[in-house]
Amino acid sequence: MKKALIGLLSICCVELIYSQEAVHLSLEQISRPFKYFSDASVSPQNFLFGKNWLKGKILAADNSVITSDSFYFNIDKIGNELIITHDFENIYEVDRREFKAVMFYSGDSAFIFKRIEFINEKDLFEVLVNDKNGYCLYKVTRSKLLKGHLGLGSFGSSRYTPFDKFIDIAQYVIVFPNREFRKLHQLKKAAIERVFDLHADSRRVDGYLNTLNVNKCNEGELIELIAFLNKNAS
Repeated sequence: MKKALIGLLSICCVELIYSQEAVHLSLEQISRPFKYFSDASVSPQNFLFGKNWLKGKILAADNSVITSDSFYFNIDKIGNELIITHDFENIYEVDRREFKAVMFYSGDSAFIFKRIEFINEKDLFEVLVNDKNGYCLYKVTRSKLLKGHLGLGSFGSSRYTPFDKFIDIAQYVIVFPNREFRKLHQLKKAAIERVFDLHADSRRVDGYLNTLNVNKCNEGELIELIAFLNKNAS
């Protein structure tokens, strides 16, 4: 929790942690009924934290802090919307134009998400590594619908999926010190190396990945790579 709070400071969200004063807006003022509330896709499997709705604080567009002991927070992975509830029956979505960042917290754990308009104006990006002078690493998790269907597959073989299902797709965004950015849809070694092609740090990246001796990294190893580049910046 302490580490996440320190990271939040560097994202210019000091108010999220320390503000105890009354704020200009309330959650009720910047939210509306969740537009997909009655849709079949509304299921805990499509919420980032599943059934575990968390407490949260919002940094509003006017830099005020919005918090409420009555509401719990989650993220809808289909539309990448911040959603809230006070009774776990009625769900509301927070207007994306009305906030800059949100911090979820539970016990000693904290998760920070922010809007990054120069990447896109729609998504909420989870902050994995934040460095104002170095590399940053962000993540977006989306749910994709796989339709169940009866039909013919390739070469005339029958293919049947009895039920529709949703799968999670993670996308990582590496932001360079000059604010250029590259997207990663998979964590294969070759894909990561391509992100740094023709970049000054490409040889350092190749050397670090070679020490892992794997063809595919996990998220923790990608985080460690970005931290390594920042720590050993030339």
